[in-house]
Amino acid sequence: MGWSKVEYLETGDSYYLALLEDFRRAKTSILMESYIFHMDRVGRALLDEMCAAKARGVNVFLRVDGIGSRPDLSEISNYCDTEKLKLEVFHPLPFAPIGTYHSVGSKKADGFLARLKVMNRRSHRKIVIVDETIGYTGGRNVKENQSEALEGKEAWHDLSLKLEGEGVAELIEAFHFRPVHKHQFKDCLVNYSSKLRRDRNNWFAKQMKDSTRRLWITTPYFAPTPRMLLELRKAAKDGVDIRIILTKKIDVLVSRLAARGLYRRLLRWGIKVFEYQPSLLHRKMWVVDDIAIVGSANFNHRSLVHDLEIDVILREPGVVEKAAALSLEDQQASRSISLADMEKVNPLKRFVSWVAGWFTYWL
Repeated sequence: MGWSKVEYLETGDSYYLALLEDFRRAKTSILMESYIFHMDRVGRALLDEMCAAKARGVNVFLRVDGIGSRPDLSEISNYCDTEKLKLEVFHPLPFAPIGTYHSVGSKKADGFLARLKVMNRRSHRKIVIVDETIGYTGGRNVKENQSEALEGKEAWHDLSLKLEGEGVAELIEAFHFRPVHKHQFKDCLVNYSSKLRRDRNNWFAKQMKDSTRRLWITTPYFAPTPRMLLELRKAAKDGVDIRIILTKKIDVLVSRLAARGLYRRLLRWGIKVFEYQPSLLHRKMWVVDDIAIVGSANFNHRSLVHDLEIDVILREPGVVEKAAALSLEDQQASRSISLADMEKVNPLKRFVSWVAGWFTYWL
């Protein structure tokens, strides 16, 4: 297994353009899943190309999340009904129109109580598979705010991958929520069952425990579980070069407050903390010694405890060093936070961050 080709799509426009080009070339199938799918200029362009592919006989299937895509869900549904595109809504809200949804590999009764039970479990994944040979994943949703051509310097700073090779088969398995009895996490990290979630979290903990040189984590939302904080502390104590790249600009204020409430502790452990300055950093990437992980997961409770995520493991040296180079670029565009900075924070802001910390289970 593995990836025969890995292409880093560093801008939103390069990602959307690559999707449009592959949709135009598609011959058999297009599978797409996105946490957020907006019916803006980006979303409509992708849907129009999906419709053109369907007219050529290509099997097209779109899955969106019931909360992430909720603002445009009705419009998306109407569009897909009109164009006869296959649409699946993952866990619609209890009061949303009754329809169908996919829940961890099996259809379940769809009603108010059933939806209420799973309301906190979202699909935060971003997956695109074309002709079962080309795969995409990363942190990007379908939304204009991630297009540099449309948003300029305010476009979110994110990362997507275009992938080819035997590992695409694992992306397909994950997309269809197929049962995995003995998963060794060869190429993809998945968590669509309780066992897979437990194994995935254990895998991340082991990477931190076994790291010897570097542990560079890029994430916009930082609210790790106590276990993960403990592993960070142990790794720092062992002399691992730990760098956490976060974002200054944020769309979820309570998340930023909760993260800042941990800064003083991290800095005292010897962990370097950076805040990316130019725009909202939305990348999710780890560089751990000689491997890299890129995908949809943040380093927070939502990704570790609640939501469905998809990440890929990169092992080819040149590909890993490219990830390290991207991390260094982000660090250079960031402000390094010091203990002296934290001492300047007034007591009220410290208190607010402490209060925000009580909500990390939901962040």
